[in-house]
Amino acid sequence: HKGNIEVVAQPGETIVLSGRVRSTESKTIEDRIKVEGAGLNDTYTQAVTQYANFIDSIDRNVRKEYDDVFEIFARSKEYNNEQIIADMYNTQHGRQYVDRIVSTFKEKNEMLNGIIKRHSQTFMGPLLMLRLSGRLDKSYQDLYNSLSKEAQQSYYGREVKEEVYPPTLLGDKAPTVSVK
Repeated sequence: HKGNIEVVAQPGETIVLSGRVRSTESKTIEDRIKVEGAGLNDTYTQAVTQYANFIDSIDRNVRKEYDDVFEIFARSKEYNNEQIIADMYNTQHGRQYVDRIVSTFKEKNEMLNGIIKRHSQTFMGPLLMLRLSGRLDKSYQDLYNSLSKEAQQSYYGREVKEEVYPPTLLGDKAPTVSVK
């Protein structure tokens, strides 16, 4: 079985990992892994954990608040009937659920933006954008532009730029194509 442990370190740091790793038939379990010697690792881990806990909390609250809607989704899948979901969305409660989901996206995005901005002066900002955003697109251009020049020019900053400012062939000559 394979597993991975994320570690953020600076060049030249000597890193020591200690803890217990055990393997079961279905997965590898890392237990109490301690990272020493990686100065930025705690900062990185704290940001990732803070965001994950925030997301989990919001999702748990929505699930609790709209448990009946989740039951309708389950029933729809069980009976392979999409009409059940469509009917639910046409109710006031269904529309409230959709509004709540939209508001959770806004809350999650505000938290993500806050974390990135706190780390906007170094490579950590774009690294966290890549790690936490799920999928980057043009909607992240303003956040990318708020990063320091140092952060934008870092390895991770260049990766983020490729995602938020995708290359375009618009205005270029079309390539020659031959078909048999």
